[in-house]
Amino acid sequence: MASSSSLLDDSRAQSGSHRRYVALASQTQSDAAANASSSSSTLASDEDEAPLVTERHQRRCSGGSAYVSAGLLCLVNLLNYADRSTVAAVLHRIKSSFKVDFKDSGLLQTCFILSYMMLCPIFGYLGDRGQPGRLLFSRKGIMLLGVCLWSGITLASSFVPNSMFGLLLVSRSLVGVGEASYATVSAPIIADLFAHDARTWALILFNLQVPFGTGVGFVIGQLVSDATDSWNSALRVTPPLGLLCVNLLAVCFREPRRGQSEGPAATAAAAAAAINPSRWLDDLRALSKISTFVLTTLGLSSVSFVTGALALWTPEMLRLSVLS
Repeated sequence: MASSSSLLDDSRAQSGSHRRYVALASQTQSDAAANASSSSSTLASDEDEAPLVTERHQRRCSGGSAYVSAGLLCLVNLLNYADRSTVAAVLHRIKSSFKVDFKDSGLLQTCFILSYMMLCPIFGYLGDRGQPGRLLFSRKGIMLLGVCLWSGITLASSFVPNSMFGLLLVSRSLVGVGEASYATVSAPIIADLFAHDARTWALILFNLQVPFGTGVGFVIGQLVSDATDSWNSALRVTPPLGLLCVNLLAVCFREPRRGQSEGPAATAAAAAAAINPSRWLDDLRALSKISTFVLTTLGLSSVSFVTGALALWTPEMLRLSVLS
């Protein structure tokens, strides 16, 4: 009997210990589930806040670099038009050196405009489909290529012998290639750097370099050619500055993502369009249906035709008026 009661007490004790163990295990599992739930909710809230923090950080960090990049683009645009108008400042010396008349000397601007006009759409097509970080297939790479090309060709054209006027025409055509590659991608980059009113002011400052650069080219070309009594020296002023700008662009310029200033949705759409680009002819058909774009393009083409003629012949007309 004593042995039976002892066995009964041991079984009851073991049963009670088992119940306490099960209760303790259940409590431990519930505590772990609660901790996991709170951790996951905290992690989710951190993940929700992370894009906001990252976006604010990018805005603070990209503000200064955006102004630096826009400033470099304005500087190169000024140099672009200074280089373009230097030939007009020394046109009378080119005429006398190569023994050509007004008709032949006007071909210098004609060759430049034709190559510029035909190649701008091609570089624009490449710029729309380039990706930041790719040197050869990015807008930054296209700009670097363009500035190097027009600076090198301008410097090389200053060594053309006086008996080879056709070679000078070829060099001016190649300068148009370089300038077309820069002009088509620089303004869209500014649009991606800034939004709203800041974009308007940035584009105003960028386009103000057109008359400023043209005037600088007139003055520098005239002063240097008068000081050296040679048209060749005038064409050797802007190329070193162009190579300096290439180094500045390579080191200090930060290319924005396409559509960056319009928000994440526009950036994602631009990235998708770069991955699956449309055909060039399809783009032309779509643009031809936008009457505002077509009329604006025709108007700007007319303005460019007039200003191109004035930029070439105004210095020569002023010189002839003074002599008369």
